[in-house]
Amino acid sequence: MSQYVINEDGSTTTMSRYSRKGIKTLMAIFPESVETTKKYLKKKKSAVGVWLQDKYKLHDNSALVRKIFYRFLLKVLARVANGDLFIMPGTTQANIALKQIPDKEVKLLRSRGFYDDYDIVRAGFKIPRFALDFGPRSRRRDLQVYVPPSLQLKALKNAENKRIQWTYLRKTFNDDDV
Repeated sequence: MSQYVINEDGSTTTMSRYSRKGIKTLMAIFPESVETTKKYLKKKKSAVGVWLQDKYKLHDNSALVRKIFYRFLLKVLARVANGDLFIMPGTTQANIALKQIPDKEVKLLRSRGFYDDYDIVRAGFKIPRFALDFGPRSRRRDLQVYVPPSLQLKALKNAENKRIQWTYLRKTFNDDDV
C-alpha cells in the first residue's frame, strides 16, 4: 500500500509505503542499534531535543515516544471524563466520547453487583462508558475504551453530579448528506 499525491499534471508522487502485513512497532521505527541511533536519532549532547530523554529518565527513543504518547492519551481521556468530545483528525470524524450504557445492560450489571456504590437515581439512570466511535458514516459498532480506574471514577462522579453534557454525533449512512 502506498500514500500518494496527485500532481497538477495528473501524475502521482508516492509519499510513503506501508506493509500489508501489519504496522511496524516503535522498536522497528526507532531501532536501538548503536549505529542507527548515532546516524538518525541522537546527535551531539549539545543538540536540541536530546534533553527529552534525560527529562523523562529514559535511555531509548522508542520508550520515550511511548511515554509521551501515553501521557497525551491520559490527558485526552481526562478531558473526555469531564464530558468533552475528542474528535480525531481526518475526514471520518472518529471520536472518543462518554456514551450511556444501554438500559438492558445497566439492569444486568446492577443485578450482578456492579455499580452498587453508584447513585443511579441521582445520575438520572445514566451510567457513562468511554467509547470509540468510528464516525457518523461508519457502520462499525463502537468500541469500549478501557481507562484507568481513576478516570472511570471521575466520569461516574461527573455523571452522578450531572456535570456531563451528553454529546452524540448522529449516524448518517446516506451519501447525499455530505
